[in-house]
Amino acid sequence: MEKDPTPQAGEKYQRLEDKCTKTILQTKRRAWDSHTSSLSFSSSTKRTWDFLHCMEGRKRTHSIPLCPNPQNLLDGQQKPEALAKHYHTQLGAPPNAPPTSRPK
Repeated sequence: MEKDPTPQAGEKYQRLEDKCTKTILQTKRRAWDSHTSSLSFSSSTKRTWDFLHCMEGRKRTHSIPLCPNPQNLLDGQQKPEALAKHYHTQLGAPPNAPPTSRPK
C-alpha cells in the first residue's frame, strides 16, 4: 500500500465516494416513498416522527441509568427503585408522592 496517494487514486476515491453518496440517497428516497405511501389517518404519530428523525440522521435516545456504577449492576428490586429515583430527580416528585422504596 502506498503512503503517497497518486492523482489516479484520488480520482478513483472521489468516484467511489460519489457512488456511495448516490446509493445512500436513492435508498433513503425508496424508504421515504414506501413509508409515506403507507401513511393514513390511523398511522402512529410516534412511528412517523421516529422515521422522520431517522431519515434526518438524528437518533434520539433517552438515557435512563439503571445502575449507579456500570461495574455494579442492580438486582431485580433495585432497578425499579433506581428508575423511580431517576424520574423523581428529573421530573420532580409530585405532591404527596408515595415513597420510592417499598417496606419489606
